[in-house]
Amino acid sequence: MAVDYTESFIMQLEAGSHQRVAQAGICFVNAFRKFFHHRSWMVLPMTAVLSLIAGLAIRDGFLTSLDGTMTGAFVLVGVCIWNGTYSSIQAICRERAIIREKKRLKLHSSSYTAGNMLLQFLICVAETGIVLVMLRAAGIRYTGRPLFTQWFVVDFGITIFLIIYASDMVALFISALCRTKTAAMTILPFVLVLQLVFSGSIISIPDSIDPIAMITVSRPGFKAMSAQADLNHLPIALVGDIMTDLEDTPIEISITLGQVLDLLSDADNPAVAKARNVKIGTITTVGDLNDQLLYDERLQGLRDTKIFGGLTVGILLSEINDAQILDDFKDKKIGMEITVGEAVDLLANNAQLAGFRNEGIDVETTVGEVLELLGREETQALIEEKAAMKYYDPALDQTRENVLSNWTRLLVLLLVFAVGTAVVIKSVGAWPKRRARA
Repeated sequence: MAVDYTESFIMQLEAGSHQRVAQAGICFVNAFRKFFHHRSWMVLPMTAVLSLIAGLAIRDGFLTSLDGTMTGAFVLVGVCIWNGTYSSIQAICRERAIIREKKRLKLHSSSYTAGNMLLQFLICVAETGIVLVMLRAAGIRYTGRPLFTQWFVVDFGITIFLIIYASDMVALFISALCRTKTAAMTILPFVLVLQLVFSGSIISIPDSIDPIAMITVSRPGFKAMSAQADLNHLPIALVGDIMTDLEDTPIEISITLGQVLDLLSDADNPAVAKARNVKIGTITTVGDLNDQLLYDERLQGLRDTKIFGGLTVGILLSEINDAQILDDFKDKKIGMEITVGEAVDLLANNAQLAGFRNEGIDVETTVGEVLELLGREETQALIEEKAAMKYYDPALDQTRENVLSNWTRLLVLLLVFAVGTAVVIKSVGAWPKRRARA
């Protein structure tokens, strides 16, 4: 049978010292006992499961691509906020009866808040370690550049801890406001949705309501993670994936002769330069050509062609060969060898073709062939550069100042909500008395 420590807590307050530090210790011990009595420790295995699932979902692109890191940071911030809020959402409201007797027990609201904050601090440290271990187990490599310590995982862990602890303090404040556990759990989903919507990651926030995001944990948490990952300078994996998926897509394009010649004249394009060096045409000898005309099976139809009467091309060639007319010329070379580039330049500078440069040509090809012609790597780099400019935010550059400013915001938020919790606890029991006097 589980032991209820409420009566023990009251007795300790009545018999113990009324100094704030001593009372904070008593409140911490009581909170620690309640952590196990109410099975609040279940939040730790839940943290492990959620972190592992999140890690498996985001491991392919997190910290390696811009789009993967944006999605991953959004997911991780959500997981951290959930872990933090769930740890303390019922911590105070379930002891409201004791808090209402704080004057009789001479309980300082600051001591009660400090005792709970200390326990939540230890829980958040444990959750931070669990999150980091589970993400690594899921396959995420902490390969970023450290800014404050010698290890990126430590810097990243500080961000995760501050998000969890700040969220914990928000939930502690809500718990102090609510009269019942049911009310606290009812408010919790609205707080989580508000945090995720105003994170500024997946969903763009209009300027008119952007100030609301300043009081959320998710916004500085997302910015700190993104700056640590150097989001502004990561490649966009989605561009390459789309180009790969479209490679075999057939397309029909209309192009003029002039455009073709101009494209093939662009020696700065690596794909075109490679094509321009290809040699076309062949050089052979009179003897080889004579043998080909006489014995090549593919030319049998030509040899059977009648010239007149019973004379065929084959008979004529045989007679010439037997007469040894071509013996003195068998080693003479005939034909021409030229590169594609030289042929293109000849055509481009041909005055007779100038009038045909605007003639249209319909070509059936694939996206992949067009990319190879234009230069796949250069085209992809250009698209990625233009897309990255859309997402560029100076506040997400990998600098100590950017990360430190967001850490500071998280610290200020958790302290503000901690002070707010103490103020709310101090006011509990005062309102009914005021209504009674009225």
